[in-house]
Amino acid sequence: MLYKNPRGISCVKCHGTDARGKKIVTFTHIKNKIEYRCTIESKDITNISYKKFLLKLDPNHKKDKKEFKKNEVCKKLTYGNSMPTYFLTNDELNSIYFYLKNKEKYK
Repeated sequence: MLYKNPRGISCVKCHGTDARGKKIVTFTHIKNKIEYRCTIESKDITNISYKKFLLKLDPNHKKDKKEFKKNEVCKKLTYGNSMPTYFLTNDELNSIYFYLKNKEKYK
């Protein structure tokens, strides 16, 4: 239930029913009269470690600073943690993680 309907945007909306990730949006960005077609895609979270799972859902986590080459416009625009902020309890986080690791058993 939490994977499909937490408080806020559901995990399934971005990561899909199978949690393997999907394309969320494609957009056009114009810089110096050059058009860039950029895509934001969610990650496959079926094999994520528990530590990384908790880190991505931590509202206080700051993304690492990264340098980009001039032609990496889309990478720069889409870099970082685009996860919405959730205020889930430890039990809820554990339940979602358990579901991700065991969802095939419960089909």
